Amino acid sequence: KMGKLNEAIKGYTNFLQITGPNTEIEQHLLGLTFKAKLQESSQPFVTVPEDCVSKALDAFKHREYQQALRLLQECIGTQPGNHEAKTLKIQVLLALNNLDQALTDIASWALAEPQAPVWFDALHLLYRNGTEISKIIRTLQYIEKALPQELLPKLYLADLSLRTQNTHAATSYLMRSLKIAESTDLQATLAFQLCALAYNNHHYKKIKDIYQQYADVAEHHAPFLNLMAYYYCSKENNLELAQQLITKALKLDSKNPHLMDTQALIYYHQKQYGKAYEILEKIAQQETADCTIAKHFAKTCYELGNITLAIKHLEHATDLIEHPDKKKKYKQLISTWKQKI
Repeated sequence: KMGKLNEAIKGYTNFLQITGPNTEIEQHLLGLTFKAKLQESSQPFVTVPEDCVSKALDAFKHREYQQALRLLQECIGTQPGNHEAKTLKIQVLLALNNLDQALTDIASWALAEPQAPVWFDALHLLYRNGTEISKIIRTLQYIEKALPQELLPKLYLADLSLRTQNTHAATSYLMRSLKIAESTDLQATLAFQLCALAYNNHHYKKIKDIYQQYADVAEHHAPFLNLMAYYYCSKENNLELAQQLITKALKLDSKNPHLMDTQALIYYHQKQYGKAYEILEKIAQQETADCTIAKHFAKTCYELGNITLAIKHLEHATDLIEHPDKKKKYKQLISTWKQKI
């Protein structure tokens, strides 16, 4: 995606829905965490032909970290494009608990090679393995400021902002990314995420504005079409437009249970409860941890007169929902339904 979307962002798709492993990072860095112990594997983490890196790796295996660091410094000095040496240096610095130098080096290499995702992935990997997130963010902000036209720093900052619940910062970085994104696939993905954030924050006018601006690229992005179908169904009761959008989405991904749930919701609002039930009965068995599907199934069962089954599924939705106000609302509705048995 994005042509070669692997070059833009990989491996952490909480929100970008970008798939496919980064084999380079997996080979070189996945095992290089703070808690990694070399003796856990008889195989070296990095296998390369270069003599300087081989010697440094041997020193590292024997926990001669300063010696390994000296060899790697020499290697990088004569071969500045040697990613193997740089990757191993990060591992050595982590073994020495010299995180600040590791971050400084990664930032320096990222500035020198802004199109190489390996260093941005390395920063993200450090976060996933326990590095204080504020340090990662500061490093990425430094890179982003120095490289305002580069997409990678903005994408990673958007992701980390989401992970820290900073939706304002996430929105800002997503908007900046969208302004310079050239791929229609990535434009659709970013616009979709902005709409999802706006929906969660009840900024409904913003959702419509973004969608209208990027409607053309949304035509081939099933999650985006699904979100807009859900919005028009649940917030504007524009069932005709909602049906048009979900029909397009299902043509792209006919087996997706979340898209099928939106179709069921449209049937529910059209009072076609039997059709909604047929869909929800199937997907509720597949997606047992989805509170939205459980809630929709419960309400559909209620409309069909099966109050006992409705209560069962709403109780399940209540167990799944984390939002305290919604949990309280579900419990109140269960009490109301029980009085009608």
